[in-house]
Amino acid sequence: MSITHKDISLLSQKSTIAGTEKIPVSGTKFVTTNQIASLASGGGNAVTDVTVGGVSVVSNGVAAVPTIPTVPTISTNITSDASSDDKTASPKAVKTYVDGIVGNIETLLAAI
Repeated sequence: MSITHKDISLLSQKSTIAGTEKIPVSGTKFVTTNQIASLASGGGNAVTDVTVGGVSVVSNGVAAVPTIPTVPTISTNITSDASSDDKTASPKAVKTYVDGIVGNIETLLAAI
């Protein structure tokens, strides 16, 4: 069942609801007002697994807290931090290092 959009001025308020009204939650998934009421009261079929954009946000009924990656320590000197597994080289440090290597190679080639 696809979602059909209507202008809000064409809608009218119902005096009662049956509980079977479908509310779209994605392009192909719906929930009913009874399901929402049941979840709100703590009963019924609880949501067990939900992913958004490939990331699990609910697993076994428990909201998953996303893992926030730690920010790496930035190295500004590749030579002095060459033995470190905890630091990430900055673009400027990489450029300085590569420029130094290229300069050494050019000097060596010129001497041949």
